[in-house]
Amino acid sequence: MNRLLAATLGALLLLGCGPDSSPMDFAPPPQETDPPALNVTDYITGLDKPWDVTWTPGGEMLFTENNTGDVWVAVGQSAAPIHTVTDLNSSGEGGLMGITLSPDFNTDRYVFLCYNSTAPDVRIVRYQANQTLTSLTDKTPIVTGGPYTTGRHSGCRIKFGPDGFLWAAFGDSATGTTSQDDNSLGGKILRVDEDGNAAPNNPSGEVWFAKGYRNPQGIDFRPSDGLACIAQHGPDRDDEVECLGSNCFGDVCNSGWNPVPGYNEAVPMTDLALYPDANQALWSSGAPTLAPSGMSFLDGNQWGAWDNAIVVAFLKARRLGYFRLDGANQLRSEDFTTFTNRLRTAEQGPDGCLYILEDVNSTAKILRGCPQ
Repeated sequence: MNRLLAATLGALLLLGCGPDSSPMDFAPPPQETDPPALNVTDYITGLDKPWDVTWTPGGEMLFTENNTGDVWVAVGQSAAPIHTVTDLNSSGEGGLMGITLSPDFNTDRYVFLCYNSTAPDVRIVRYQANQTLTSLTDKTPIVTGGPYTTGRHSGCRIKFGPDGFLWAAFGDSATGTTSQDDNSLGGKILRVDEDGNAAPNNPSGEVWFAKGYRNPQGIDFRPSDGLACIAQHGPDRDDEVECLGSNCFGDVCNSGWNPVPGYNEAVPMTDLALYPDANQALWSSGAPTLAPSGMSFLDGNQWGAWDNAIVVAFLKARRLGYFRLDGANQLRSEDFTTFTNRLRTAEQGPDGCLYILEDVNSTAKILRGCPQ
């Protein structure tokens, strides 16, 4: 975590994701070593679809519940809700989703939420936490107008990058035209400041940074250098993990999803016929899909050779997936471990362990997995 905060935008610009191989043509990478085995224990129980989790500089955990609209704070294993989103639309796949804190949280106390609102839209709202972390006030929408249909494909993962800007993954709302429509926030990766203004070097000139996505629900930044990577859902095949390297700062990166006319989910996730210069995935699931959601980079010597690797929580497959990159940012090795329930998010906490959120109604848990 400390290395993530210390990474700079300049380091981020030095790296690319190496789009030399088609995601349809991946050969399994050599398996050199298994990731460290996890000692998994129950951490917080009795939750209703926890969706995202983050920590204050002091180590308090904040997490969201998708259906209830509740924001919780946990000190150790003692947790209590401190806020309920009142304009929440939790129909379909929608609800309260992403949460993140300002890089200057100790000073400004800013908490950011991403959710489906009754407007209806997908939006990012900034709040202020009080000093005792028992309430959120000063509700300020900073990004509004994300497309909404039934709640399907909202995306809504939000994190601050090492460049100091807020990155957000917005889904295509299951509407065919949104991903390639430069005037829509749908199917985009956004990059904004704390007031919702476009980052000044977004190549689009807009609040969004990259386009052509279906339903991205994972985003994180490599601790060693700040490389941004994304996880997104495919239709009946080709879930993807993709990186946004230096090329994406010079020209708008396009992930290549364009299911028109209508919403034709038989087209390729990365359509190289339409977009020969599309930013290609470093990993693709093929068929069937595994349903990736939240992702995190591993950070620390406790992970051995898998330090700086990506870990992804999978819903349908009920797995954690580990993806290690080589020096050219190509997939070097992968591994999967199976769990009992659907997994929504896996985030490394300040103690160096993984916190794994189950996607279950009313009996969900946050699990704590520490390397043995």
